[in-house]
Amino acid sequence: MTITYDQILALAPNAISIERAKAASKRRNWLSRGENDRFLWGECKSSGTQTYKVVIERKQLHSSCNCKDRKAPCKHVLGLLFSYLEDKRRFEFQVEPPEWVTPPALPIAPEKASIQKPQEKNLDKRLVLMQTGVLELNAWLLDISHQGLATLESETIDFWDSFAARMVDAKLGSIGRKIRGFKLLFQKANWLELLANEVAYLHLFCQGFQQFDLLSKDQQADLLTAAGVNQKKEDLLYQKGIADQWLVIGQTNGEEEQLQWRKTWLIGAQSGRFAILLDYAWGNQGFTMDWPMASAYNGEMVFYPGAFPTRAIFKQYRFNNQPINNLKGYITLKELSTAFAKALAKNPLLYTIPGLIANVHIITKNESHYIVDAHQQRILLFAEAKKVWSIIALSGGQAINIFGEWNGKGLTPLSVFAGNRVIAI
Repeated sequence: MTITYDQILALAPNAISIERAKAASKRRNWLSRGENDRFLWGECKSSGTQTYKVVIERKQLHSSCNCKDRKAPCKHVLGLLFSYLEDKRRFEFQVEPPEWVTPPALPIAPEKASIQKPQEKNLDKRLVLMQTGVLELNAWLLDISHQGLATLESETIDFWDSFAARMVDAKLGSIGRKIRGFKLLFQKANWLELLANEVAYLHLFCQGFQQFDLLSKDQQADLLTAAGVNQKKEDLLYQKGIADQWLVIGQTNGEEEQLQWRKTWLIGAQSGRFAILLDYAWGNQGFTMDWPMASAYNGEMVFYPGAFPTRAIFKQYRFNNQPINNLKGYITLKELSTAFAKALAKNPLLYTIPGLIANVHIITKNESHYIVDAHQQRILLFAEAKKVWSIIALSGGQAINIFGEWNGKGLTPLSVFAGNRVIAI
C-alpha cells in the first residue's frame, strides 16, 4: 500500500501532533527502521535513555508504540510514517522482522471514539502557535545565557518588550508579561539573582511544554495556566466542589500594566484546604466583589484543574456569623518544608505555597528576622521591621499562629491569629 501525506494528516489526532511528528521523523532520532510486505517498524530514541518501539500494519495503518502518550497514533508512529514518506530507502527490507514486531491491537471503533468539542479544537490550534513560541523562547533563553546574564543590565527596554510581544503573538500571554517585567528587576540590588531565577523558571516551562503530550491532564493544566490559558468559570461551575466553612485569612494586591489584581486566601475549617480567589479590575474600576479579612462563608468551593490546585471559585456561598476555631495548621516548620517539597514534586512551576504555622515565636538575629517553632527550628521571616514588631506586639511575648506564603527560603506573613481574631499584617 502506498502511504501518502494526506493519509498521515488524516491519522493525526491534532495539529500539534503533526508538528512533533515531523521533528521525530528526522533520521538521527531512529536507531533502526525496517519494512516487509506486512509491517513498517522502527526504534526511536527519546531525549533520555528510553527507546520507543513502533509497529505499523501497512494495509489499514493500525499501529502500536510503547510510549506513554495517550493520543493515538502518537508522534513516534506519525514520525515513522513521515520518515518512510521522505526516504523509504533508509528502511531495511526483512522478510522476518525482529521478534518484538507483532500485529498492533485494533483501534477503537469510530462509533465509540470521542467527538472533539469546538473548544478543544480551538485549543489544539492555539497549542500549535504556543509550541512554536516555546521553541523560540527556548532558543532565546540559550542565547542570553551564553551571552551572560550579567551583561543584560545594559540592554534597552525595546530588547525586552519586542521579544515579549513575540510571545504574546504566540499565545503565551503570561510569559510575555513576565518578560516585560524583567526590565524592572534591574532596579533592585539583587537583580542578578532574581533574573537567574526567572530564566530558570522559563527554562523549566519550556522543557515541560515540549513534553506536553506525555504529561497528566493536571500537569498540562499547570503549564497552560503558566502560559496564560485558563479554564472558563462557567465550565467549573458544573463540577463538584468542596463544601466547608471558609475563612478569609490573607490578602495581597497589586497592579500590572493598568490591570489591578487581588489575591484572597481562604482556609476550610473542616478540610484544612487552602483556596485562592483571584479578582481583576481594569484601570480605575473597582473589584466587583469584596472579601473582608476574617469574614467567613459557608459554601462550596470549586478548584481550577492542576496538580497542586489552589485557585478556586465559589459555586455557592452565604455569610457565616459563627466563629471558626481550631483551624488546622503546621505544628512544626519541618512539616511546612515537607509540604513544599511534595507540592513542587507535583507542580515544579510553583513559586510559593500557603502555610498556617501554629505556636511560633519571632526572634531577631544579625538584623534578620526568624520564625522559631517549639523544636527550635527556624526559618526566615520576609517582612519589614514595622510588620515584624507588629507581630511581636500582637503576640504579647507568647506563642502565636502566623499565616503566610512560603517559597522554600522564607515566609512572607499575611496575617496572625491573636485570640479569636484574624489580623492582617
